[in-house]
Amino acid sequence: VSSSTNQFQNVIAGVSFNLLNVSQGQEITLTVAKDNTAAVTAVEDFVKSFNDVVQYIDDNSKYNAASGDGGVFLGNQSASKIVQKLRSTVLDVVPGANPLANRLSSVGVTFDDKGQLVLNRSKLESALNGEINGVTAEDVKKIFSLSGESSNSGISFIAASKNTKASDTGYGIDLSQA
Repeated sequence: VSSSTNQFQNVIAGVSFNLLNVSQGQEITLTVAKDNTAAVTAVEDFVKSFNDVVQYIDDNSKYNAASGDGGVFLGNQSASKIVQKLRSTVLDVVPGANPLANRLSSVGVTFDDKGQLVLNRSKLESALNGEINGVTAEDVKKIFSLSGESSNSGISFIAASKNTKASDTGYGIDLSQA
């Protein structure tokens, strides 16, 4: 491999690199490896944030008999429903995802006996590294992100919003004018 500059692009699909300090005749070894650190950290942050929200609502839904004070959410049905919805969302199957990785528990995010989310980091890393038979890093991504695909090469999934609803069967599109 050679280049008229110190920049190399797409020598390996999707990989670009710059040689910063080269000595004539010196052999250089380049190792390219997947780094799942950011993905694992994002899931850890998700678990922590989930637990923080649920704990905040729980802490503010209690009555303190000693002081006679009630939390701001004490008796608030909306707060209880938010926690219920959060928990059910975590347990739900993600429509359209690989059946082997279609819920958070399949990649190591589960509830403990106190109702807190816990992360089995090893299971998540195994899924991200393709070490779980039939599960790829792309499958893990589908659990955490909004994505779509088309069976027609002329139609592309561009974006979605909070109002976009997932479907196991897909959506039909009628084009009346192109």
